Amino acid sequence: MAEKVRNLCLWYWKHQRANVIVGILLLGLAGMMTVFFLTYEEEPQVIPVPAIVSVQGCEEMETNPLRESRMEDVNQAVEKYYARIGENADYVENYENLYLYMKNGQYENTYVVYATYEMKIRDIYTPVPGLGTLYIEREEDGTIKISASVDEEIQKYIAHITQHEDVRGLFRQIEESYARAVHSDEMLAQALGDLQSVLK
Repeated sequence: MAEKVRNLCLWYWKHQRANVIVGILLLGLAGMMTVFFLTYEEEPQVIPVPAIVSVQGCEEMETNPLRESRMEDVNQAVEKYYARIGENADYVENYENLYLYMKNGQYENTYVVYATYEMKIRDIYTPVPGLGTLYIEREEDGTIKISASVDEEIQKYIAHITQHEDVRGLFRQIEESYARAVHSDEMLAQALGDLQSVLK
C-alpha cells in the first residue's frame, strides 16, 4: 500500500511540474499577446485629396485665348442656369441666342465663361443684348458648378483676363448691340430705365 501511495505521489508531482511549466508558458504567451495588441498601431490610412493644379500661362492672352465653348456639359449647365434666372425674374420672359466664350481658369478644370445673350423683357418686342461672366468648376465626379460670385482671388484673376484685348472686343460688340437696341425701341429704353430704378 505504501508503495502505491509513493507511486501516486511521484506521478502527481511529475505531472504537476509539467502542468506548472505549461501554465508558465501560457502566461508568457498571454503576456506577449497583450503587449502586442496594446502597442499595435494600424497603418495610417491615406485619404486621397484632389490636387489643385495651376494652369500655366493662364494670365496671358497669347497662351489663354478667348474661344467659343465646345464643352456640351458646360453649355447645357449654363443654359439651365439662365433658364432658372428667367423663371425666377418677374420682368424676364426668357434668354435667347445664348453663346458661350471661355478662357481657362487659374486651376485645372476651372473656366471663366463669358455668356452673350438676348434677354426678352415681358411685353417688350425688342430683346436686350447682354453679357454675363460666370466662373465654372468641374467637380471630381464630373458635375458642373457655376458661380456668379466668387472669392477675392478669383475676382482679381477674372478682372485681369477681362482686360485681354479679345475679351474687351467681345464687350465692345455687346455694348454696341445694346446701344442699337435701346435707340431702336423707345418702349425698351423706358422699360430699362424703370428696371434700373427698381434694382437700385
